Amino acid sequence: MIRIITTGGTIDGVGCSGDGCNCKAKPSPTQTRVPQLLSEARVLSGVEVTELFIKNSSKFTDEDRKQVLEACLQASETQIVVTHGTQTMCQTARFIAQEQSLKAKTVILTGAMKSTLEEGSDGSFNLGFALAAARCLPVGVYVAMHGHVFEYYNVRLTTNPKRFVKIFE
Repeated sequence: MIRIITTGGTIDGVGCSGDGCNCKAKPSPTQTRVPQLLSEARVLSGVEVTELFIKNSSKFTDEDRKQVLEACLQASETQIVVTHGTQTMCQTARFIAQEQSLKAKTVILTGAMKSTLEEGSDGSFNLGFALAAARCLPVGVYVAMHGHVFEYYNVRLTTNPKRFVKIFE
């Protein structure tokens, strides 16, 4: 069983991905879209979803990160996917990786560059990829985006183009 912990971000239609995105013209979601995305992908079993909050990750505080960490610690599952906005995903990954009690769990953070409310979103793919990564990777904290897995300490978000890359080889 995999626990999915949702925090909002573009995968839930919160925030704007830029180039051609009109998500600001749409009402902010009041609940996570993850169960709908799982249903559309035919993922009908083997996952449990916990919604923490719906928030743009650029507005995350350390208190929000503590909530994510606490949800990871409280999960009985050892495989966890955290949906998160891309803006501060790396910061949250580093924050939760400091917790020694997580050493027995595999935690994958993922999100979307383009809102799942928009055509051509990468959110569904990234969510599915993160689920597969959680099933296959050893214990640790990772970021999984666009078919790549990064260890929490070796990833950063570039701005032009906006993508996740290794800090060092």
